[in-house]
Amino acid sequence: MRLKQLQRAAICAGLMGCAANAAINITVVGDGSGYEETGLVAFRSTSVGKSFDADGNDEYGSAGTFFFGNNAGAGNGLGWSEHTQTGAEWATFAQGAQFSSVSEQAAYGPYDDPTLSGTDVADWALAGIGVALGSGVGAWAEVLTFTIDSTTPQQFRVGIMSGTQTTSSDGRWDPTGLRLSVDGGAPAEITGLPNTPDNTSGWAFFDVDLNGETSGTFSLEGQNRLAGQGTAISGVTFDVNPEAAAGMLVGYDFNSDAADMSDATVVAANMTASPLTSPMAIAFVSTVGDNSGEDAAGSAFGGTGTVGCVGIGVDDAVTGSFEDAVAGNDYISFTVTPDAGAVFQLSSITFKVTKKHVDSVDEYAVTDASGNLIGSSVIITNVVGLTGTYDGVVVDLSGTALETMTEATQFRIYAWGRGTTSTSSTLAALDKITLYGRAIAGVPPGVDNLSGVSNLLADAATLTGTLVSTGAASTQVWAYWGETDGGTNVGAWAHNADLGMLSPGDFSVQVDNLTTDTEYVYRCAASNQYGTVWSGLQSFTPSYPRISVDPAQMVEGDSGSSLAVFRVWLSRAYPEAISFTFSTADGLAGSADYEAQGDTLTFLPGETQMQIAITIWGDALDEGDEDFYFAIDSAEGAVIESGTARGVIFSDDRDFYLSPTELAADAVNGLLYIAESTAARVGVVDLANNTRLGSIDLPQHPSGLALSSDGATLYVTAGVSDGAVYVVDTASMQVTQTIPVGHTPRSPVLATGNRLYICERFLNTVAVVDLTTGSVADRIGVLREPFDAALTPDGSKLVVGNLLPHQPSTQTGVAASVSVIDTASGLVTASIVLPPGSHSLRDVAVSPDGGYAVVAHALGRYRVPANQIFRGWVNTSTLSIIDLASDTLYNTVELDDLDLGAANPWGTGFTADGGTLCIAHAGTHELSAVDWPGLLAKLSSATKNVCDDLSYLAGLRRRLPLPGNGPRDVAVVGTTVYAANYFSDSLSVADLADGQEYAAQEIEIGWVMPQTDVRLGMQLFHDATLSAQQWQSCTSCHPGGRNDGLNWDLLNDGFGNAKNAKSLLQAHYTAPTTWTGVRPNAETSVRAGIMFSHMIKWKNNEDLYLDAFLKAQQPVPSPYLVDGGLSAAAVRGETIFNARCTGCHSGDYLTDQELHDVGTGTTIDAGPFDTPSLIEVWRTGPYLHDGRAQTIRDVLEVFSHGSTAGLTETQIDDLVEYIKSL
Repeated sequence: MRLKQLQRAAICAGLMGCAANAAINITVVGDGSGYEETGLVAFRSTSVGKSFDADGNDEYGSAGTFFFGNNAGAGNGLGWSEHTQTGAEWATFAQGAQFSSVSEQAAYGPYDDPTLSGTDVADWALAGIGVALGSGVGAWAEVLTFTIDSTTPQQFRVGIMSGTQTTSSDGRWDPTGLRLSVDGGAPAEITGLPNTPDNTSGWAFFDVDLNGETSGTFSLEGQNRLAGQGTAISGVTFDVNPEAAAGMLVGYDFNSDAADMSDATVVAANMTASPLTSPMAIAFVSTVGDNSGEDAAGSAFGGTGTVGCVGIGVDDAVTGSFEDAVAGNDYISFTVTPDAGAVFQLSSITFKVTKKHVDSVDEYAVTDASGNLIGSSVIITNVVGLTGTYDGVVVDLSGTALETMTEATQFRIYAWGRGTTSTSSTLAALDKITLYGRAIAGVPPGVDNLSGVSNLLADAATLTGTLVSTGAASTQVWAYWGETDGGTNVGAWAHNADLGMLSPGDFSVQVDNLTTDTEYVYRCAASNQYGTVWSGLQSFTPSYPRISVDPAQMVEGDSGSSLAVFRVWLSRAYPEAISFTFSTADGLAGSADYEAQGDTLTFLPGETQMQIAITIWGDALDEGDEDFYFAIDSAEGAVIESGTARGVIFSDDRDFYLSPTELAADAVNGLLYIAESTAARVGVVDLANNTRLGSIDLPQHPSGLALSSDGATLYVTAGVSDGAVYVVDTASMQVTQTIPVGHTPRSPVLATGNRLYICERFLNTVAVVDLTTGSVADRIGVLREPFDAALTPDGSKLVVGNLLPHQPSTQTGVAASVSVIDTASGLVTASIVLPPGSHSLRDVAVSPDGGYAVVAHALGRYRVPANQIFRGWVNTSTLSIIDLASDTLYNTVELDDLDLGAANPWGTGFTADGGTLCIAHAGTHELSAVDWPGLLAKLSSATKNVCDDLSYLAGLRRRLPLPGNGPRDVAVVGTTVYAANYFSDSLSVADLADGQEYAAQEIEIGWVMPQTDVRLGMQLFHDATLSAQQWQSCTSCHPGGRNDGLNWDLLNDGFGNAKNAKSLLQAHYTAPTTWTGVRPNAETSVRAGIMFSHMIKWKNNEDLYLDAFLKAQQPVPSPYLVDGGLSAAAVRGETIFNARCTGCHSGDYLTDQELHDVGTGTTIDAGPFDTPSLIEVWRTGPYLHDGRAQTIRDVLEVFSHGSTAGLTETQIDDLVEYIKSL
């Protein structure tokens, strides 16, 4: 019992199933003298074994100890002054609350296994006593009540300590008598109490056997010794009866009476032992033997005058082996037979061996009657030449097949080998052969029905079970079943079957005449002379199996035929044959697209599934996806459950990719919505069978999804310059409303009050959309490129991840930030800057309890030279954790391993219980499954940010490979994680359950169009598996093909002169491609980047594909345009620009592609520098070669770039407006 297992004291005796006013039968069985230590009584003794030991320490009192006193400082008692007299609580019995005790007049300290040794024992023994006041000499007063549950073991022992306290001025408190009653019955006095000594040494201790009184509420009363004093005891222990210590069961000693030297000298009660026998010549020598008086275990065994030994001749070679001894029958044996019903637990066999002369046997082993080695089977080698010297042998039998003995058992001692080359016969001489163990009570049998039912029919079933053990006694088994659980009450069951006397093993019984589709339950019971044991409850429902068909999908092809395979399956195996008929029907597909079929098919007994192939005809027509239907029309012997399935014929005629990016799961209706970002549609997948149901066509490309809680409405952002929100009715899969919003909207978040939050990426705002009016009600400014957002469960905070750093690159601690918006006020209440180098914040998730927000991102190590990439020298992937109670950065954790990167983390999501955090790694095509509670527990002791520890997640994270390429967003449904694979146009499905997580599957969501050079180049640009140790991809430093806002020291033009990463937009048309012109063109930069940034040499024309991708990139229209054109201010600014800036910024790409000294050089990096293109300059800050200018205005005014002398403030405003419009 432990203090944390406290139970309120008011336990009613009636709940324990014991009759009122029951008589009690008790016996004093011992005075505890065996349990005293150094004159002080202890509640335990390690010398007394236990058959039921709650705490596994094999010590007395294992079922609980209560002791009381005011000497709490000793560490064993709780002081009286520390507790009140009412409302006391007692610990429950450690094994499932089988025992509890209640004090009505005092509060005592309950302990399970206190340390009672040394000074602790003394301090406890001399402590104060529990209080139970009496009213005069001979008066009785209740000291203690305790309740024993009917489920406790049948035999209990109660140890009660009483005594004197002559050192107290209060006089003596020890009782002159004690008595027990049960459930309010007449008390029975405990007779035979030991005399309590009248001095300070006395603490008497004795045992009381309850003699079968195994349940009920017991009351212990004491009789006052002196008037005005109390009756008290100092402690109580509760325990099962101690096991008898292992002792000598059978012993063979040899004396001068040769006639009976083969007989056992010692034989325990309830067993017989045979004389020693041997197939070899056996001899008894009365003049030689061990006369120490002890056997090999050190136990007393006869007197010192008992001299003699037994010997057998051993006829084997000098180098004989155990196998030779077995073959030659070189053994001596004896057989022990327990009486009927007797059970013995064996612990060891011991004997002594001697070298009577140099030819004596050298090695020995113990076996069973078949010659199988048992026990420790130690091979014994004696000291050569020491005549008469005996060595002891102890063979451990614990844990062997012979540990429990219930029937006649033979033991053999084999002997072989000798220590010399003598060819004379060899003698094995043994003395004091003993068998150790102890008698134990038989135990009830063991039975279970975990195997459940078999051969389940519509009106019959086979109930199965296993007789685990018989408890070493004859055991009878029954099966009980019915529509209600009769528990352990035989009479409460509707039906039963007597299976007779069984041996351990499986059993079964066939039951008939059951009612179809009615739930039944059953239990099994096994009984022997020691008790009856019931199995757990199993349920079953006799029924016909359900028959269903799964959807099918496949690609049409331009010609010829292919097969759409439908799986028809039964809910369970059935012992009888089941027939069904099926047919097909047109949908959008007709006779020109597939071959209609219909037939009658049969499941043979035991079969559960079959596949039916429907022929699909290919054609070259330009058409969309088509479908047809497969229907189970009828079934004989089965119930049709899901009888219609859709066959989808994926069109291979489209000229666009799907590029799935965002996901929204409808767990209630079993649907998954997929934003197919380059297909201008949302795909819909049935999660029950992972097949595509259809598409929701949209006017523009989707960039984000939000689903209403009832699944009825889907909100889709169109991630284009003239952004919009499409409101979709999911039942009809139609757009019902279009709400205009700002530039490049994404990550819609649905909130209460009919509000929808939208990240307007290139406006650097979060729009608040009023869904009632269908308009933007407010815009909240955040930092640079808000990319994703998540709402806390209570709706009070919106957490926004800003993609890129917003500071000048020369500033200390350049990093992206997380914005926290108070939804009530619509204000940003915190801008949390992440560790230096943080960028590419792609996704935000809030823990289910609302305590934390997480964002996975890249962490650029921009403050070191980029001279190698191993072990995360340049880029790592990290997880930043935001404490939402304080809106501060809690910590940042590395997602990589020491020698293997996990580049480009993207989507994040929690399981509903908050147990696992899932993170998709777009660059390495895998999923991190993080033990979220374990991570928080580890971080709770962290004294600093751990973002430099590449091994921090060891033991807390599973890296799960995903099929497909480029996982983006994730959706978690139960323990299943879905990831949108951008480049493979598919879904990855991973089951987080143990044993399943490394077997992720890929789901087709449409025809996978062959990759063009541009598409393949884009895939390679984002693929970190093609980089050494997977630390980075091209997009790690050039997210989206642009810049990451950091300065990098690439060493291609010297050391210590870090420069701002350049956008790669149109780099192939604006040579040179580095700030100092060291790379003359983009083609050279691509190949140098492969070799020096990724530290590998690609061999499959990857450079050409990368060139194709980069050449194909197109600029995004500026968010500063008005209806696609220049604003009035920008028109004025264009005039100024043409007059003052076109000397360097001219041509189609607004660059003369020359190097110029514009006065921004430094001592270490003097210039001149490349003239950058101004196309899309509005999104490529910070500016100048080292990113010192945060804004374009800073370029013009703070750093005096260009010819702005004489311009008014308004003219500069106009010029800035024009440049931002480019």
